[in-house]
Amino acid sequence: MKKFLSFVVALCMSATMFAALNPAPAVTDLADYDGTNNVVLVFYFDEQVCNDVYIVGSFEASNWTLTADNIKMEELEGFEGWYVAEVPATDANGAAVQAKPIQAKNDGTLSWDYQGGDPDAWVYVAGTEGNISAGYGGESNMEWPAPGFYIYECKYFKTHNSPCSAVDEEYTISAYMPESCSDTIKPYVIGGFNNWTAPGVLMTAGTDGEGETVYRATVKATQGSDFKVYGGNWDTGDMLVPDEEGTMVALQNLQFGEEKTINLDFTNGSYKGCYTAPTHEYVVTVKVPTCGEYTPAIIGDFSNWENVAMTANEDGTFSATVTAGEGTNFKFRDVAFGDWRNEIQVVTVVDEAETYEALPDQKFGKELEINLDFSGEEYTWRACHATGLVNIDAEKVNAQKVMIDGHVYIIRGEQMFNVVGVEVKK
Repeated sequence: MKKFLSFVVALCMSATMFAALNPAPAVTDLADYDGTNNVVLVFYFDEQVCNDVYIVGSFEASNWTLTADNIKMEELEGFEGWYVAEVPATDANGAAVQAKPIQAKNDGTLSWDYQGGDPDAWVYVAGTEGNISAGYGGESNMEWPAPGFYIYECKYFKTHNSPCSAVDEEYTISAYMPESCSDTIKPYVIGGFNNWTAPGVLMTAGTDGEGETVYRATVKATQGSDFKVYGGNWDTGDMLVPDEEGTMVALQNLQFGEEKTINLDFTNGSYKGCYTAPTHEYVVTVKVPTCGEYTPAIIGDFSNWENVAMTANEDGTFSATVTAGEGTNFKFRDVAFGDWRNEIQVVTVVDEAETYEALPDQKFGKELEINLDFSGEEYTWRACHATGLVNIDAEKVNAQKVMIDGHVYIIRGEQMFNVVGVEVKK
């Protein structure tokens, strides 16, 4: 079985040197913590920790809110620089818990800007391995599939942001904006500087030297932190801008840099609630990774992110005809799992060590016939290497789910597979 995370080879120092300078705890050193019923997270942070570190996640007390209800990590006695926290193993729905560390700001509040870094930042050290994949904007999706002890080194925080050296500076943002179609959609600035609390800072209308309307706002923010200009709410106010093909897509996060005056022009864009995407009938054909025998469904904005079955073709591809808005997103996942836990991932090999990241969302564009090939060795299904994927929906694949000696298996016709897609003998 290939390990899900093999980032040790990317260490700036050798494992021997790291162990000598920062001896890591073993599972036997954690007897005071309950790894039988809970998830015990043990982290070492290479970058400076000057404030409290909290675990934020899907467990009930947190529910991804940046409040004091989150679990604070404690320094692990006898192991300098190591922090530990014990969190519930599941969320309120019984799914495996997702959780990540965030270092508090200097004023004690929490901001997504100071969470642990992308997957390359995380190095497995000991204990059980988690499922860490790429998230949005330099973040990591972090799932801990079962009770146990998860011991990791974190080489850096998100985009190397650290509150220890953070100094808020004054920025003036000027933006030419598209016309609004509603009195409730007005230009705002939102970002890490206000913990992404909607609606943000209202921009004030003025004029430039030629009499054109321009909107301005002044905020105090840390260089390198993220921000966005939008219409005050995400449902209707998210900013859409044309990509290289002219298709309208969501504006990505922007960053505060060295320049303290930021000039933006969105006159070719539109607020999400003011734009109606051209709708087309698309024929999507895909080749999927060959590990295991997984049947893809296509999902996206067009289906409210619910599975739409695809038809198997004689050449091994799968096809579906869907009606979707131009510029909207879609992706593929296996119908057996019924959700994101078995989706297509990109495999990267560095010094014979494999790492995995979720395949980026695809976009419907101008071409009405879309042909995609993810059958190469650089692609895989998540279930081919991840552990803890036990809630397979057998009914959706005309298969039978059985429990044998405490292990879950899927029987499809004359074949039987374990939960990571490896065929086994009946």
